[in-house]
Amino acid sequence: MQEYSLTDFPHLQCLEYSGGSIPISEWKLPSLSHVVVKHASLDEHLPHAQLTSVDLTLGFSIMSYRTTESFTHALHRMTSLRELKLTVECHPEGYIRFDPTTNLEPRSVHIDVLHVTIKRLTDADDAQHIYSTLMHFSPKYVSLTLADLADSCPLAFFATREGNMFPYGSTIDIRVVQLLNPFEVWDYFPVLTSVIEDCNIAETVHVEIPAGVFVASEGEPDEWECYSSVRTLQFRGCRQLSELNEFADHLISPEEGKGLLSLEVYSCHGISGEFLEELKGTVGEKIRWTPR
Repeated sequence: MQEYSLTDFPHLQCLEYSGGSIPISEWKLPSLSHVVVKHASLDEHLPHAQLTSVDLTLGFSIMSYRTTESFTHALHRMTSLRELKLTVECHPEGYIRFDPTTNLEPRSVHIDVLHVTIKRLTDADDAQHIYSTLMHFSPKYVSLTLADLADSCPLAFFATREGNMFPYGSTIDIRVVQLLNPFEVWDYFPVLTSVIEDCNIAETVHVEIPAGVFVASEGEPDEWECYSSVRTLQFRGCRQLSELNEFADHLISPEEGKGLLSLEVYSCHGISGEFLEELKGTVGEKIRWTPR
């Protein structure tokens, strides 16, 4: 751009770049609000304070460009941020630095949307590091997608370095796809209860996990108290879902406006239509499903 003397972009609202650095320090970007960055760092000269939407993909690349500031600090400078989409592919060490000394109070910054995708053999330590960096956000909607997990411990991909559970938000969407070891290890981790226990603001929860359990096998009554704020619970593609009766018994109240308002089951092939019809006869219109 400089060779054509183009440095002033008064109407540019969205900027996308990948693979390395661009001369942003010499540009005037008064209207920039959305950036998409693929396999590169967030440039330190971006107008962080005016960004409302950031889409960042971290992963292997032939470039080794790094900014002089930490990823944590860059996030803290985004005081107008409403939506953050972060995708991590493999090991992100060459692209971002984390600075735990600059962390804000957990869940103190409200945003609208937080999308996090961990994929392609990213190990648990990297995932937990990233979750810790994002812990100051309190999003209305948060989605966590895990694909091609490299670690055999599911819990490691749902917790920060400090042991706090992730994700956290009013609406939570969890997807686990392409499991390398779809059975055994997931049979002992009650993923849904583990997440909800640490999130007392969750109202809507969507889960798409083909294998695994969702509540602890003991089924202690006090374990269901953590679901008191949840009004909509949706299972999609959960082939091993076996606790539907327990969810209905403990969470659906005959009193109007209390407990779950909607229990939704879509494409869960281990549950028969006859069973769902029978359950509907007990709990009424609060249960919804599609044929297998």
